[in-house]
Amino acid sequence: MTKIEWTHPVGFKGETWNPIVGCSVASKGCTNCYAMKMAGTRLKHTELYEGLTDGTKAGPVFNGNVRLNEKALYAPLSCKKPRCFFVNSMGDLFHESVPDGWLDKVFAVMAMTPQHRYLILTKRAKRMREYCNDVAHRRVCVAHQVCWAHIRDGRELRAEKVGEVLPVMAQPGRSSSLLNVVLKFWPLPNVALGVSVESQELAEERILDLLNTRAEMRFLSAEPLLGSLSLSRFNLTEYMEAVTGHTFDRRFSPVCYQNSLTGLVTGMDEYQDKLDWVIAGGESGAKARPSHPEWFRELRAQCRVAGVPFFFKQWGEFKPGSDSKSDDRSWAVAWDGRTVLPPALAGDFPKDASGHDRWSAVRKVGKSAAGNLLDGEVQQAFPSWFFENLGREIGECEAFSVVQEEVQWLRELGVEAADLSGPHLTQNACTELTRKGLRWTQTALRTEVKERLDPFEEREMFEKVDGELYYRASTGDLVGPLSGSVATCGDNRDGELG
Repeated sequence: MTKIEWTHPVGFKGETWNPIVGCSVASKGCTNCYAMKMAGTRLKHTELYEGLTDGTKAGPVFNGNVRLNEKALYAPLSCKKPRCFFVNSMGDLFHESVPDGWLDKVFAVMAMTPQHRYLILTKRAKRMREYCNDVAHRRVCVAHQVCWAHIRDGRELRAEKVGEVLPVMAQPGRSSSLLNVVLKFWPLPNVALGVSVESQELAEERILDLLNTRAEMRFLSAEPLLGSLSLSRFNLTEYMEAVTGHTFDRRFSPVCYQNSLTGLVTGMDEYQDKLDWVIAGGESGAKARPSHPEWFRELRAQCRVAGVPFFFKQWGEFKPGSDSKSDDRSWAVAWDGRTVLPPALAGDFPKDASGHDRWSAVRKVGKSAAGNLLDGEVQQAFPSWFFENLGREIGECEAFSVVQEEVQWLRELGVEAADLSGPHLTQNACTELTRKGLRWTQTALRTEVKERLDPFEEREMFEKVDGELYYRASTGDLVGPLSGSVATCGDNRDGELG
């Protein structure tokens, strides 16, 4: 479980997932990267992180080496209940050294776990756009990795049934082979793509790349925020000219600007893709740099006007305001990002002739003391994307398939499935496992069984007939028996169970 606040929407357990580790410095926001410090200190002698950083006078620095974390790659497949995964907190998934084949493996796991939400954050927005927008290639390559991940677990996978158990389907007009499958959905509906920016200059570089990337949900992380951000006016014409290599005739194509929060493109009077969520926060850590309090207020105001959820994570090490006297904790921050080291008071630095300095006093009090209240309120909104289809009814065929898997799991532990029926399935399973001599504590045993069988606990889905356990569909029909060998099943167009 992670403490990162924006990975904890209601109904989800927040986790970090690092299938690939390693990175390199991309911009000023990387200077005090916690992942880089961890990889170069307490983790540097581990097999996974060894050789990923170089020692410098300023501390460890990522050297551009990356490594596939085979042990962690398939971890989400074992999580039945919804999780919100922050993908690659210890590196950049779209780093230039990461092969497309590794990315295909990561996206395959995400495709196989629609119950989870995945948040991918990158500073390599161009690489992300190029990868995700290669739709035809991605649908084939990721689909192949989905199939191999399934086979890897020793499961039988027949081509004619593959579309019923996996998020892939056979290509029309092609032979019935596992090599002729494509991904059903692209972009993946449970994956959100985001870019990290710390200044207006980097926002200009990365946000339009994000908006032109195929994604179900797009978000912005302005953490650590080291300058003011205006998200309403990005030169779309110059961007398209740079991407296409074609210069538009200004006589017929006026310069167009895109509002990243509303999607409105001036000059075209139409709406395009926009940001769905904005996260902001100050920097933490011993070497943290201060942020101007008004940067966050301005960003919040822009989001409110556009109706975009705004999430203020933290002030970081610095809290707005100062004491009457300057001391070794008092700093001053100008609107343009200039800072005056302690002892300093904002009043000591008046506005210049242009009136844009807008000095503000801040005090270095530590992350915990600074807190996360913006003008006395918690500003931590989540987009609706997190909650779409949350708590949906499990389809009859899906339930039948899952029940068989759990029955098989219990049988492997020596429990006869025929002895487990009725609405108290969890308690029955615990009792039977204890009687079989399974040496678990009651708390651990109940937690494990409940997590596996909870979707069916309050639904009288089982009925014993002649010593065999059957699943009762909502139509009243009995399906089964379940005590035989585990098999896959799927829906056909007539609504029958296969």
